[in-house]
Amino acid sequence: MKAALVALLSCFAVAPLHAQELVAGLGYASFNNNAADDGGVVELEYHFAPRWQLGGGDVYLAVAAMADDSGDYFLGAGLGAEFPLGGAGWFLQGSVL
Repeated sequence: MKAALVALLSCFAVAPLHAQELVAGLGYASFNNNAADDGGVVELEYHFAPRWQLGGGDVYLAVAAMADDSGDYFLGAGLGAEFPLGGAGWFLQGSVL
C-alpha cells in the first residue's frame, strides 16, 4: 500500500504540471462502527480551467485519485465549482466526481 502511494506521488513530483489547480490532501478517517477500518487517506485532485459561469461562480471539470490505508482506491471525474465569499479571498468550493 505505501509503495503504491509513493509511486503515485513520485509521478506527480517529476512531471511538469500544467493544471489550472492541483490539490493534494492528507487525512485520517475514523468511523464509529467497530467493523470499519480507520486509517490514513491521501488524495490528489486536478481542476481544469473554468469553462462556465453559474450564479456568480466558476464551474470546471475535475479529476481525482484517492487511496487509504485499508487498500481502497477511488478514481473519479466530474464537475467542480467555486463561489467567492466576499473580498477577503475566501471561497466556497465543491465537486461531484
